[in-house]
Amino acid sequence: MKQEKAPAWVRRVMNATKPAEKGKYFFDWKEAERRVKFIEGVCRYPEGKKAGQLIELEQWQKEQIIYPAFGWKRKGSGLRRYRTIFVFIPRKNAKTTLIACVGLSILFQDNEHGAQMYCLGSVKDQSAIIYRIMKSMINNSPVLSSRMKLKADQFDYGGADSFVKVLANSPGKHGLNAHALFVDELNEFLLPKHLEALEAIETSMISRSQPITFVMTTAGHDTTSRCFEDYLYAKDVASGRIKDDQFLPLVYEAGKDADWTDPKA
Repeated sequence: MKQEKAPAWVRRVMNATKPAEKGKYFFDWKEAERRVKFIEGVCRYPEGKKAGQLIELEQWQKEQIIYPAFGWKRKGSGLRRYRTIFVFIPRKNAKTTLIACVGLSILFQDNEHGAQMYCLGSVKDQSAIIYRIMKSMINNSPVLSSRMKLKADQFDYGGADSFVKVLANSPGKHGLNAHALFVDELNEFLLPKHLEALEAIETSMISRSQPITFVMTTAGHDTTSRCFEDYLYAKDVASGRIKDDQFLPLVYEAGKDADWTDPKA
């Protein structure tokens, strides 16, 4: 049987995100496409002029975020390469909608039984934004809604004994066994209780085979914050100064000499 030819984007994505330890990973482009097909075939815009219409991902969202995040796998096990996706991005780029799409893909396509998935913000209202968008997408899809049991701050996927839950500040130190964590606006995690909540969930992931933390944040002003620390780390990974094949750094910002009046910047 003739092998199907890979699309042109595959080489671009592989070259842009090639691992330092090349022998440990392989790129499954069909899995990457499967994730995009789910998002664009099931998820719908929750609000605005396109409310109710199917999501249409932009090419940069596919090639820089979705394809690498889900296409790269570990040889032998076939488990996901990346454990952290860090997206530092300006406002008005529909980042929370994208997190919601990714969350639903992980819930329905990871085949992880008993997956505990958490939406985390500095306050519960912030955490609930991701959850609310995911809930809207579920309600607007007969395929998804028929499989879900929706509650005020949690919805359960009975087929895999999994759930997505809203958390903020104090998730507690016991009973967590997170498979996925979605963080919105890391730049607002400025108090000790914010970091305690974040670290409690991150620590709970240790027993999972392919946990994933998906962070999308705009810029903040505190250079002593966890966000700024992760931002510097992401830039070092992107530049090659630090080798971390399990961290996908995506920093979208204007250059130091950019003209702020130029729309392209």
